[in-house]
Amino acid sequence: MNSAVKTNNRKKRSSNDTREKIIDAAEIEFSKKGFEPCSLRTISDFHGINLGLIHYYFGGKESLFSEVFLRRSTALVNRRNQLLSDALRESKDSPLPIDKIITCFLKPSVEMIKEGEGPKAYIRLQVLVRADTSDFARRLRSQAFGASNNIFIRELTRSCPHLPPTSVVWRFSAMVGAFIHFISQTTRVNELSGGLANSDDIDAAFAEVVPFATGGFEAPPPISNQAVKSAAQPAPRRKRVAKSSS
Repeated sequence: MNSAVKTNNRKKRSSNDTREKIIDAAEIEFSKKGFEPCSLRTISDFHGINLGLIHYYFGGKESLFSEVFLRRSTALVNRRNQLLSDALRESKDSPLPIDKIITCFLKPSVEMIKEGEGPKAYIRLQVLVRADTSDFARRLRSQAFGASNNIFIRELTRSCPHLPPTSVVWRFSAMVGAFIHFISQTTRVNELSGGLANSDDIDAAFAEVVPFATGGFEAPPPISNQAVKSAAQPAPRRKRVAKSSS
């Protein structure tokens, strides 16, 4: 390998290292403050990164935030899809047990959290993005999770023939929301349990959510709105028939 090639390779490694350093720093700050309150100047000042380099590599804040969010989201989705593909191959493409599908979907998040502070910051970021109703956040969620979510919803629909597709979607959304709340490691569960449960115990959260969500999908479909209205209305009063005199 000649010196020019070696020099070029070193420059590429240096460039990649700089990009990763910026993304790592931005992940921490965005997860603390959210998208709107966190400025590029904050990231630059708190982590000793030249502001010009942030603009050079990412252009603006939306582009940087997208890169930050999609980096771990892509790895998370790939792991989910791989686990589901393996399970379907083992079942010879037969409908899977509901708890198996749920485990394939949730387990990668548990694995990721255990990797360190960066992944924990990403989970906090995921909570913020899920709660954000802006068009930017909706596009980002769709780009990150849309295709994979549809695959899991399809498999849950196959495994829940007793449910209409709309019920599967509602329950899938409820499952995701509950799980993200649990793994965001707020201290709420500590308070509610009087200290018996620990929000930092990710394995315990996972062990509770899987049967909880499975029960939700196994439950019968809700009574239709029309049936609810009919049940709430009083029965029509019978007309009294006058007795004829004999």
